[in-house]
Amino acid sequence: DAGLGSASAELRLRGGRVLDALQRTFPIPSGELLRRWRAIQVLERIGSKEAREVLEMLEKDSPSLRERNGAKAALERLDRSR
Repeated sequence: DAGLGSASAELRLRGGRVLDALQRTFPIPSGELLRRWRAIQVLERIGSKEAREVLEMLEKDSPSLRERNGAKAALERLDRSR
């Protein structure tokens, strides 16, 4: 039984390390960044001609690389769903 307890503690320790590494690698955006990311998701779900035009504009003209990439990915998913 002592082996199970130590394995469980080791598992918790290793799992915690993995979660810490993931949070450093993929930080959760906050504030304005989060609002913009969600807006791209909403535009993708709307999928109308006008929403696509906004996504295309963001892909071309946004000063944020993350935003350009997000808009590009949303447009690609919309194209595949057609």
